Amino acid sequence: EDDSCTLSAALVSAINGKRPSYEEVAWSSDDSDIVEVGDSDGDDCQCTCKSAGIATITATTDTGRYVKTAKCTIYVRDDNPTKVTITAGGDCVLGGDPRTTGITARSTQRAYEKLIASDSVYPFEKITALFDDRGDYTNLSIVNLEVCLTSSGGSNPSTLRKFLFRGSPKNAQALAAGIDIANIANNHTADFGPNAFGHTAKNVVSYGGGALPSGYNRYNTSATPAVTLKEVDGKRIGFYGVQANQVPVSILSSRIKKYRKDYNLDMMVVTIHWTGQPEYKRPVTSTMKTYARAAINAGADLVIGHHRHEVSGIEKYKGKYILYDLGNFVTGGGGGHWTYAVQIDFKISSDFTETAAS
Repeated sequence: EDDSCTLSAALVSAINGKRPSYEEVAWSSDDSDIVEVGDSDGDDCQCTCKSAGIATITATTDTGRYVKTAKCTIYVRDDNPTKVTITAGGDCVLGGDPRTTGITARSTQRAYEKLIASDSVYPFEKITALFDDRGDYTNLSIVNLEVCLTSSGGSNPSTLRKFLFRGSPKNAQALAAGIDIANIANNHTADFGPNAFGHTAKNVVSYGGGALPSGYNRYNTSATPAVTLKEVDGKRIGFYGVQANQVPVSILSSRIKKYRKDYNLDMMVVTIHWTGQPEYKRPVTSTMKTYARAAINAGADLVIGHHRHEVSGIEKYKGKYILYDLGNFVTGGGGGHWTYAVQIDFKISSDFTETAAS
C-alpha cells in the first residue's frame, strides 16, 4: 500500500512522425480504492497504490474531433500474499491388468499388489520429500490416478479391451505419501463400469490418508463433485479435471468461468486428460494447444495434461504454465519409462494469482 509508480504516455503523430499539436493527456482509474491517479505533468502521471487488487488506468487525449485512449492494468499485490507450491506428477496406475488369460494375460495387478504387500506407500517412498512444504510455501500435490480402485469385475474378467487397469481399494493407501489431489477424470477409472468411477472416488477418501479425488466424468454424482477445493490461509484453490473427448473446448471454457465464480476461487488448477489424442507420441498437437490455451483464457492459473504415456513440453502462455504431458509417474500398467514432476510456486493476492517462477 502507498507504493507509487509513474506512467507515461507517448504521443506520436501519424503524419511524418511529428508530435501532435495537442498536449493534454487525461488520466483515470477504474478503481481509485486500489490505484489512485494523482496530478499529471504533461505526458506523465503519478499513481498511488492504495490496496490490493486490480485496477485499469486509462490515458485519454481529446482534440475536439478525435478521442484517443490507451489502457494499462496495474496489479497490486497483498502485503503478505498466500504462497502455494503446486507439485504435479503424471499417470499413476496403482494396480494393473487383472487378466490371466485372453487378450493380454499380463496379471500386472497381482504383480503390483505382491510388490506393495508389506509397504503400502512403496510407489512414492523415495520421493516423499517432493510433497513437503517448501519454506513458507504450502505444497499441494496432484497426480493422475489412472486405475479403478474397486473389487468389482471378478478375478479374470473377459473383455476385448486391450488394457484394463484395476487395483484393490486399499491401494489408495499409497497416496498417503503426501498426495493431496488424485485426478480421476481419465479413460480408465470406469474400466469396470460406471459404478467403478464412484468406487474409486470413495476409496481415495477412505484410504488415501487425506487425499481427495477430483475430476469430471459423465458418471459424476454428488459424491464425486467436478471441482475439489483446498484452502490455504483463507484462499480457495479449486482443482477441476476433464477428458478432452468428453468436453468440447467451448464447454470447457464456460465451465471454468462458471466454477471459478460459483466456488469463489482465488486460484484454479485444470487438468486435461488427452483422451482421443494419439498415445505414445511426444509432439504437442494443435488440439492440445487449443484446449490448454482456452483453459488459460477462461481463468485457469495452471493446466496439467496427461494420457499419452510419454512426456511433452512446457509452455508459458500469458504468464501461466501449461504442462502438456507428464508421462507415467508411477505405473503398474506398463508404457513409456520417461516422466518428470514439476513444482511451480504461486503467490495469491486478493483478486489475482501470479506465477512466482520465472
